[in-house]
Amino acid sequence: MLLRTFLNPKFGNNIKDKSVLKRYTNKYYSLKNWRKQAMNVQIQSIHFDADKKLLSFIQEKVDKLNHFHDGIIEGTVFLKLEKADSAENKVAEIKLHVSGQDLFAKRNCHTFEEAVDTSIDALTKQLKKHKEKVKGI
Repeated sequence: MLLRTFLNPKFGNNIKDKSVLKRYTNKYYSLKNWRKQAMNVQIQSIHFDADKKLLSFIQEKVDKLNHFHDGIIEGTVFLKLEKADSAENKVAEIKLHVSGQDLFAKRNCHTFEEAVDTSIDALTKQLKKHKEKVKGI
């Protein structure tokens, strides 16, 4: 869109009015940022109440997945405590609804933050692979 602004005959070859260019570039970036923030994320904690710090951490991590694929429609995060003897009893399951496919990652770790991080890493690889598959590379 920025390139079209430069090539638009309405502006001519030499753009003298910088405010017009600034207005068009700000509009482009605001639309781009709006699209990145449009993903709906549902976080469900099963058999316990998650604090706000954990919820904001998860929201921030899942929102960063939009950098890798623009077609993410929604995400669902399940946080569970398993009744196991081991210390790795925190489970994070993340399901992403991407255009044409659902992606899923499940990890057990010592903390929920670590489980979410490793799940996000796995989903990042899946998103990159899905994007290459869709593009036909």
